[in-house]
Amino acid sequence: MNSWFTVDRIDSETVCLSEYRHWEEPHCYLLCGTSRALLIDTGLGICSIAETVKSLTDLPVTAIATHIHWDHIGSHKYFPDFYAHEKDLSWLSGGFFGRFQRSANMWSTVAIWVRRPLAAVL
Repeated sequence: MNSWFTVDRIDSETVCLSEYRHWEEPHCYLLCGTSRALLIDTGLGICSIAETVKSLTDLPVTAIATHIHWDHIGSHKYFPDFYAHEKDLSWLSGGFFGRFQRSANMWSTVAIWVRRPLAAVL
């Protein structure tokens, strides 16, 4: 689905990537610096946001999650440099509240989960 993401250029360094074909209509943001790019959230994962990001920048990309809900981390596996807040670690390792269960290998592609200052990423 090449047209899954709607790409809206906010300015020369900022792009909004939206998934309007899904009822939740999540938005992700790509911020391009001078030596790296930062992707804020990775969307639903229905289609890989990584392909769209590669078409927008040649810079190495660090991805971060604003929080750990499925519509914010769906394509995190395509970004080995992916970060989330330390308080979300229990969710990523299956520590869901209530009746939710962790699927086998659901988060196996995540290399490291830490909190870093934004300035260290860009």
